[in-house]
Amino acid sequence: MLDKLSDKSVLVTGATGFIGTNLVHALAPKGIALHALVRPTSDPSRINELSSYAKLHYADLRDQTTLESIVSAIDPNYILHLAATPDHSQTLSQCREALETSILGTFNLLQAASSLKHLKKVIVAGSLLTDSYSQVASAELISFRSIPKSSERMLATWLAQNLKLPVLVLLIARAYGPFEKVTRFVPQLINAHIRNQVLELTAEPCFRDFIHTDDLSQAFLQAMTVETTPGAIFELGSGQLTSTHAVVQQFEKLIGCEVKKHPGKYPQLQALMHTHAANITETCRILNWSPQVDLSAGLSKTFEWYKNEWHKNNPTF
Repeated sequence: MLDKLSDKSVLVTGATGFIGTNLVHALAPKGIALHALVRPTSDPSRINELSSYAKLHYADLRDQTTLESIVSAIDPNYILHLAATPDHSQTLSQCREALETSILGTFNLLQAASSLKHLKKVIVAGSLLTDSYSQVASAELISFRSIPKSSERMLATWLAQNLKLPVLVLLIARAYGPFEKVTRFVPQLINAHIRNQVLELTAEPCFRDFIHTDDLSQAFLQAMTVETTPGAIFELGSGQLTSTHAVVQQFEKLIGCEVKKHPGKYPQLQALMHTHAANITETCRILNWSPQVDLSAGLSKTFEWYKNEWHKNNPTF
């Protein structure tokens, strides 16, 4: 598999994000010419770290002229499109930015890709969770992020099928691992233990299909090298739902003690209740991939990473 990627060039959008950063780290040792598209407003610490692994290009996906100039100059063999706005849009301006980035930005990127001479594949990262939200009948239950992300997925598949672009979409379940924001569930759980704080939980458990970033990175590598039909969609996850309360119990088993927690303190948002496990049957068959990191091993890997990060800033810990 890796022989097919040797000496190839890859452009990663959203490279300073959670999954993007993990992908860059996974691709860096593979002899690939890495290019990272980042916004000038991205986290400076992430940008400084990425500069050791990839050539950085500063642009906003909404800036068609600048984007086409950069993509044309790179002429990548593969484009991994992970760029997205923050998880929760609160204001109308944030909603507009999310729509423009996911829809107009993706259109601009695929338009630029359509004229490349050596392009082999564009992989668009979607969200299985937001796709689940979009299928809920009542608009009151829908996370706003599901609107631009689901539209992005539909746009990418339409352009792929009608313009015969080599695009595939990966719908990702609940990813966790290194570099995840501390406001997300697994980092909050680990942080509660390290800092001896109280973990806020919903009264009733939420169920998610958790997948570790090591498995995600391997899936992307496989997707880059396997022949697929334009507009193909694959779901990435463990294939089974696990409750947030079960994750806490698994982590407590790992560390050998209980985490302080307050069930019912975190609001029981209705949208969080609508999800399903990834259907990975076709993903495994066509991409020749399967998840290898179970929840116990994934939590252990993630805990070690966050613990090492904590040691860097707190040597006496």
